[in-house]
Amino acid sequence: MMFRLVRLGGDLYGDLFPIGVKNAKGDDNYGFTLNHLSTHTLAKVAINDDATISLRPVAGDYVKSQLLAGNMNLRYEYDELFGSFVITASSEEMQQFIVKYGKSDRLFAADPVILQKKTNRCTKSLLILYSDGCNTGILDLYVLRVRTGL
Repeated sequence: MMFRLVRLGGDLYGDLFPIGVKNAKGDDNYGFTLNHLSTHTLAKVAINDDATISLRPVAGDYVKSQLLAGNMNLRYEYDELFGSFVITASSEEMQQFIVKYGKSDRLFAADPVILQKKTNRCTKSLLILYSDGCNTGILDLYVLRVRTGL
């Protein structure tokens, strides 16, 4: 998986998308064939003072209900029989959508996913790449952890 950071409308967002999947034998497309569709997952990002990063993914059910009700404008496909719903908007349309609605807390999940700096070698890590239009590099090495309030 790849995680890119982008600034839209003054806020920071992360775009999570697959860059390739290998099975145990090292073969590409682990179980995926011609019917595989690459998708993106968007999250609002906050870099916190306690050296953590908070991710709030887009609230899919909210967006779906608003699009189906005609309250938001974005291209999508919906199959009522199977309940399948896919946003088919271009990258430019998605960016305009986020700039327009991104200030609304309802657009994002209430409970953030927390990325914390890696502290030992026994946990899985996520490498975050960033680009601000002029510079590209590695933000830091973080461990994916869900804050449970404990």
